[in-house]
Amino acid sequence: MNKDIISKNGFLKSHLNSIEVLSNNFPEHFHEICDNYKIPINKQSNIKTLISWDKILNRSYLFFDYENNEIEIANWLENSPLRTSNYLTIEFGYNLPIIKVKTEEFINFGDDFVAASGFSGITCISDNGKYFMEFTDDSESLLFSNFSINPKK
Repeated sequence: MNKDIISKNGFLKSHLNSIEVLSNNFPEHFHEICDNYKIPINKQSNIKTLISWDKILNRSYLFFDYENNEIEIANWLENSPLRTSNYLTIEFGYNLPIIKVKTEEFINFGDDFVAASGFSGITCISDNGKYFMEFTDDSESLLFSNFSINPKK
C-alpha cells in the first residue's frame, strides 16, 4: 500500500523505512485483527478506549503524559515482554492507515507514534497477538496494557 499519507505526517516521515501500511480500512480491518487474536473491543461510541479493558484479566495501566515520559516508558518497554515481538500493528483512528512497524522502532520512538495521531490515542498489538496496549485519547492520558510495563508496580 502507498505510504504517501504517512510521509506527510511530520511525526512519522522519519520512520518510513520501518513502516508497512496494512490497511486504510479503519475500524473494520482493525476489528478483524482484534477478533483474530480474541482481543475484546468496545463497539459503543461513548467508550474512550478501543479495547474493552474491563474484560482483560491481567491488565495494567499508567499515566503517560509527564515530562521525560518517552525516556522512562521506552526503558520500561525495552525490558517488557513486548520486546519479544518483531513488529507491532498500530491503529491511529480514522486519520492515518493501520500500519505494521518494527517493535524496536516503536520502543525507541513511541512518542512520535502517539503524537502522529494528534494525541488522539493509538492501539498496538504484537505480531502474535499475545501483547497489546492502548494510549487513551482523553484527558486522563492512560496507557493500558495486558502486560506489566512499569517494573515498579
